This record gives sequence, structure tokens and C-alpha cells, in this order.
Amino acid sequence: MLHWLSDPFEADMVLRALVAGVIAACLCSLVGCWGLLRRNVFLGEAMTHGMLPGVAIAALLGVSLMAGGLIAALVMA
Repeated sequence: MLHWLSDPFEADMVLRALVAGVIAACLCSLVGCWGLLRRNVFLGEAMTHGMLPGVAIAALLGVSLMAGGLIAALVMA
């Protein structure tokens, strides 16, 4: 009766996306609570804006976007 609800989760790609989303949600909630307790509510926004130039430069150079973001985050920190 509820096959329309469970059918999308039979594909491996959807299951991987669901697991990645759950992991990201758990990690983001922990970082968000940590920032709130330390009264650094704009920490997440500052980190993403600091990583954006590294990701953009990595995309222009054709290298890994993750590496560009990581290098930019380390430089920013």
C-alpha cells in the first residue's frame, strides 16, 4: 500500500544521498550548537564565505574543489 514511499529508497544512489544527508545534518547541528554556545553565531557563514574563493579558484584551474576549499579554509583559519 505504501510502496510509492519506499520504492525510491531501493536505488543505491538514493540511499547514499540519504546517508550523506543524515551525516551532514548531524555534523552541522553539532557545529551550530558549538558556535551558539561560544556566541559565534556567524562562524558558519564566515567559514563558507572564506572557502568560496578557494573553491572558485580551484574550479577555474580545473583541480579538486574539495582541495581548493580546504586550502582556503586553512588559510582563513
